[in-house]
Amino acid sequence: MTETVACFIDRDGQLEDFNSKGTVVLYRKENNAWKISKFMGIDLSEIKQISELRELMDRIVLFLNDSKIIVVKSINGIPYFTLEKANFEIWESEGPALTVVTEIEEEIEKIDHEECKSCSKYSETDSVTIPAPVMNEEGDYSISLKEVQGHPSKTTSKQILMPFLKTGDFKKLHVACGHVPPWLEITVMEYGYDITIEKQGYSDYKVLIEKSRGDDDGHYG
Repeated sequence: MTETVACFIDRDGQLEDFNSKGTVVLYRKENNAWKISKFMGIDLSEIKQISELRELMDRIVLFLNDSKIIVVKSINGIPYFTLEKANFEIWESEGPALTVVTEIEEEIEKIDHEECKSCSKYSETDSVTIPAPVMNEEGDYSISLKEVQGHPSKTTSKQILMPFLKTGDFKKLHVACGHVPPWLEITVMEYGYDITIEKQGYSDYKVLIEKSRGDDDGHYG
């Protein structure tokens, strides 16, 4: 059950874009009601240096040390990656923060119940099928990490994806996952690919890794 949820809000309690001036609020469930536990005013619109932004994000992660869910109107770049790396579940929505938090709580409880029933099928001794990219059409592949991520095996997403990324033998790779591996975004960019991350719902992400347009010279590797 979710006990704490963080939100980034404006002065009217509406969810705000994370690159704006606003307040990071931590809500805690007490006596069946969401109440403000603590808050921190920030203004990302005034930050010009990357080092300042990284320092502020580190402070925010420490401030939210007892929560792993944050809700914002929109977020990208260094703030997104910092929170993702710190294993936050990042939700994007609009409207009054408390209304959205209640809706998220209901969705999380429903999905956690479904995942609990699914995970009960597995033990550490059960085998899991290691997925491999499947070709949709020439140069276009798909892979799902969801079963591996929900299984108590020692197989990691890095072990599965890195061999394929190293070949460079693709134009697009569509990745379905329960959470975005924290190593993925930087590694993909280091290999010269573009990456797009789309959150579909709780523990449901779609990631598109594709060859940079500037490198599109008619071959893959």
